[in-house]
Amino acid sequence: MLNSIWKYLDTELGIWKSLFLGFVISASGSLVLGALHLIAIQISVEKGWQSALLFSSGCALMEAIFIRYLVSFTQWLSSKKNAMYILEWTLLVLFFALSFASFYAAMGEPSE
Repeated sequence: MLNSIWKYLDTELGIWKSLFLGFVISASGSLVLGALHLIAIQISVEKGWQSALLFSSGCALMEAIFIRYLVSFTQWLSSKKNAMYILEWTLLVLFFALSFASFYAAMGEPSE
């Protein structure tokens, strides 16, 4: 019975290499199930697993860079009390402007 299971799990790369590459591609960029996963799968199918691994590594590198600067920015921002106050009011005005624009656009469309 075990031989019949291995027969279906075996690929041209080998079961262990395929399993390892699946884990690496999935975990390398902390890719959530979504567009980046689908792109990595498409690249893997069209151009090979090496290209998909490079793509996932690039995604992981960019996420690490963004997180590094965002953490330091939020630490800096939390130390500035006036900056948080200004940011809160800016976001409030932005949300009101966007909601007003969406209602205005919805009322301007003719109904069928």
